[in-house]
Amino acid sequence: MSSNTSLKFNYKQYDNFLYNKFMGNKKDTMNSLCIEIPYSYIAKYVKLNWYDILFAVEHNFLKIESIREHALKVIAINPYCEAVIYELAIFFNDFYSDYDIINVVYKLSYKVSEEEKNEVQEKFLYVILSWLYDNKNNVTAPLEAIEIIYADFNYPNEIQELIRYMPNDDVNISSLKGNIGLENIYNKWRVYLNCRKEKYIGR
Repeated sequence: MSSNTSLKFNYKQYDNFLYNKFMGNKKDTMNSLCIEIPYSYIAKYVKLNWYDILFAVEHNFLKIESIREHALKVIAINPYCEAVIYELAIFFNDFYSDYDIINVVYKLSYKVSEEEKNEVQEKFLYVILSWLYDNKNNVTAPLEAIEIIYADFNYPNEIQELIRYMPNDDVNISSLKGNIGLENIYNKWRVYLNCRKEKYIGR
């Protein structure tokens, strides 16, 4: 990056997030399946903000290169956005390290409202289950994958009825045999995705 750039790494911003992302050796317990989704797919289903991008990169749902994709999209929507976003888009490959890039995104995420921040896990749960549904024929055990995601996201109530071992208001899944029980879960999966699509469309 050119010497006059304003995006030098600020070590005062080097917090637990940066440490866990780039220095920590702990397994990411929110992405046990190591699911990585293209930015273009996620952006098609939900409106992303910088806090969303930070969350997704932190948990490896997005590659770090997706930050540049998001910067380009922000610029396309609002050409008068902050200069640092232009620098992310134009000078992405010239940053000294991933630390510099993430530090900038971290600071941009400060401006996201608390309401939007509180929605990030629900938003990505929807996107991940949408991606899994679209690719279910390429996954060995998609319903088992849902159960792992359910645990990763701290057992959210909104997908409890998709879990084979959980009680169900309509019918006890464990009492159903073979394809009948499985089809019931797949139907509920489709209903969940359609409801979330209606919630996020146009937002």
